[in-house]
Amino acid sequence: SEKPTLERVIEDLYNTNFGYCYLASKAMLEFYPQEGDVLKQSFDENAQEDYGAHYHIIKLFGWLKYEPAYELFLDTLLNLGDKFVKSRIAAAISLGYLGDKQAIPHLKVGLESEVWKLKYACLLSLEYLGDSSGKTLCYNDSDWLIQKKIS
Repeated sequence: SEKPTLERVIEDLYNTNFGYCYLASKAMLEFYPQEGDVLKQSFDENAQEDYGAHYHIIKLFGWLKYEPAYELFLDTLLNLGDKFVKSRIAAAISLGYLGDKQAIPHLKVGLESEVWKLKYACLLSLEYLGDSSGKTLCYNDSDWLIQKKIS
């Protein structure tokens, strides 16, 4: 397939058609995996109020294992509101991908969420980071999917 320009790839991450976002993520991974800094600059300038782009780029930073996004992942996981719930889930999973065990206490805070998908994402990342205490913390969880995950 023809190689799109980096500018085009980044532009497509902001498309309201998520098909374009998906293809742009794929292109970024395939052709520009070292361009995390350019992506971060674009994110800082343009993605703050764009829920779709915010989500796709957070997810992409995780896939790229882009370490400078660590603080961004933490901030997204812990401080963003309900409108950004998909981004919060992506941030939890991305923290697992980075493999930094310093994220463990923050992921445990994420387990206190009312949103089961976010809890589940935190459980997965805790497991990925070699921490099984999340299972104990969720022992009495009312959600059957969470129960299933820890059994």
